[in-house]
Amino acid sequence: MLAKQHNDIHGTADAWYWQGLTLVNKGDYKASIAFIQRSIETSEYTGDSIRTLVRRYTIIDGFIILGNIDEAEKHAHKQLQILRTIRYQIPYSPYAYYALSLVEMCKQNYDGTLSYLQKMLDKSQADGYSYEILQAYLYLGITYMKKGDYNQAIQNFELSLKTMMESSDESLASWDYHAPLLFLKEAYEALSEPDKYREYCLSLKECYADVIEKLPSFKLDFEPVSPSEEYRNLIFEDDFQKKVDESYVWIDEFNDCDYRFTGNGVEIYSANGRDLNGTNNSAPRLTREVAGDFAVETIVSPVSDEKPQIGGILLWKDKSNFLRLERGNWGKKTVSYAGYVDGKPYNCSHGFLSYAGDDIYLRLERSGSKFHAYCNSDGKKWLSCGEIELQAEDPIQVGIYAYGMIDRHIYCGSFKEGTATLFRKFRLWKRSIE
Repeated sequence: MLAKQHNDIHGTADAWYWQGLTLVNKGDYKASIAFIQRSIETSEYTGDSIRTLVRRYTIIDGFIILGNIDEAEKHAHKQLQILRTIRYQIPYSPYAYYALSLVEMCKQNYDGTLSYLQKMLDKSQADGYSYEILQAYLYLGITYMKKGDYNQAIQNFELSLKTMMESSDESLASWDYHAPLLFLKEAYEALSEPDKYREYCLSLKECYADVIEKLPSFKLDFEPVSPSEEYRNLIFEDDFQKKVDESYVWIDEFNDCDYRFTGNGVEIYSANGRDLNGTNNSAPRLTREVAGDFAVETIVSPVSDEKPQIGGILLWKDKSNFLRLERGNWGKKTVSYAGYVDGKPYNCSHGFLSYAGDDIYLRLERSGSKFHAYCNSDGKKWLSCGEIELQAEDPIQVGIYAYGMIDRHIYCGSFKEGTATLFRKFRLWKRSIE
């Protein structure tokens, strides 16, 4: 290492940090920890508080993603100690409170979670951090839901949306407004007041029509719809009973995930940190090649109550162009439709399925460059998750995947072994005339 050869201590610390950050960006959180830890120790030795603070931000995030809650807590408390010695405003100040709220949530200490989230909100408001204000309101609402205080939850979800709609910060346009909406629906339904959710949505559209018009794919809820009847030519069917069909390709970048046949389908086990986002495309998946217009369906279920279930249908052209239709990212009864289009993230919709049991049905239809997504919880009454336009030359890959980025405000626990998702009845149709 050049910096080390020239006794450049700060340069050495920076080099170790950037090595660690490069691994983080690829999804290799375990390997990154050692480099970032060495960078922290070196920056502490030189008394460089700012570098130490930034490094701790990254290592806390890594420990939380890996489910190592004790180490995350230790570093978050040290981060707070550093913050108390710094007299000027820095952009990482609310994060220590956010991290400690996650630690308390994993312990199911909801009052402790609320305390840290309130401190995060207060600090963010004082320093003018718009994005952190939105996050604080969202997670305060989720925590109140965990406590069964749905009225307080509703208040915070609505404040999150109000803050976004009234903010002059243009960067918030990329914030995923679907999340507070789906939790808001869940809270109103828990109070047996679904009509109030619909009334709120109408009021939101009326009050902020000019803002909503500029948002990409603004969708308040999933809507009842009938899938196309043109796809009747069943060209492939797999009940996942015995072994992987020869047409599939298994992708497991870090060789730390697995799939198992149970006689009831195939279970995909994803290690923590496995993602399909940005430069981290390490989520385990089984995909097969397809060309032309098609429709694909599968059934997604939890494996057990001991691990979160996050996964679904993946359409993949390359790392800059892919779509995910997934269950579980925002909770057991949620479905999300998102992906990357021309290298840019695209969040089409999130929805809460009130009557969902163990099984949720997912369907994706391609018609040229348009990909329409559907879901339901009974195999009959389909709901539209929206449509995304994606230019992708044939052939493309379609299949199933599992996800290992667990939001521990939603799934309360360390879950050091990651996630597990059960898939059944993978079917692929073409148009009858083809």
